[in-house]
Amino acid sequence: MRKLLLVLMSLLFVVIAGCGRGGTGAAPGGAGTPPGGGQSPAGGWALAQPEAVVENYLAAIGRSDYRTAAACLEHPKAVVWPGVGLLEATFNAKVPPDVVRVSNIAAGSTFAVGPRGDEVGCLARAHVAPGKEAHRWGIGQEGDWQFAFYLIKRGEGWRLARGMPLSQGLADYLEGSRNPFRNVASQVPEVAERGKEYKLSFDLELPKALSSVEEVNVAFLPEPDTEKYPYAYETAFSTYYYDGGQKKLLGHFDQAAEIDPEMPPGKYRIYLGLGTKPPLYWPIPPYVVTVK
Repeated sequence: MRKLLLVLMSLLFVVIAGCGRGGTGAAPGGAGTPPGGGQSPAGGWALAQPEAVVENYLAAIGRSDYRTAAACLEHPKAVVWPGVGLLEATFNAKVPPDVVRVSNIAAGSTFAVGPRGDEVGCLARAHVAPGKEAHRWGIGQEGDWQFAFYLIKRGEGWRLARGMPLSQGLADYLEGSRNPFRNVASQVPEVAERGKEYKLSFDLELPKALSSVEEVNVAFLPEPDTEKYPYAYETAFSTYYYDGGQKKLLGHFDQAAEIDPEMPPGKYRIYLGLGTKPPLYWPIPPYVVTVK
């Protein structure tokens, strides 16, 4: 078992991804509410559609309107590009820093849709150009970038829980709403005890383009009101074995999902994840677990 702090800044390897289409994201006017305020941004634009939230978030980042951008998050510490630190450092700045410019924004296909109807992944494309202070925040080379955002329905609308740039290859894979995990059978109960293990089995179907992935994992991501948010608790498994000296991919897994004894009590969302950069997650039963 290992704990991973999902800090997006550590994942900001420079991704220059091809963009097959363009567009302009509609930008709400005026400032929004403070992070974690629980209100919709001023101007009344809706949080009813995940795609609209993604486009408005990127548009707000692109014009250095960090107050409105923060209002799109499920929590002030949500791990969403360009990073928690940037939003915290600039939220009360009298003069917004020139960090990054975002244009030609277009939200696209959804993926990893949760069967509960309260969670969805959304792809997006945008042109990203570093600003004068980009070097302080790890914003890399100018280009057309691909993004994956995860949104969860909170109260009156959708909020961003995670979001990161990704490669063209991963974007192409997700474009078809593919799920590499099949025949998932989980014995993790809705109320689980720390220190216990529960059986979990699944099949893994990786396309040739992702055959280099060496790990899959079971991840418990805390809800915003759980202590140590946004820490994730993960158990990783190797995707391959050796047969006669040859490396071969595993197709079936019978594993144990451990409830880490160090996990604070609270609610967690459970996923199967691919050890890609950045990691990609798909929700699995029972979807939300209360740890005691």
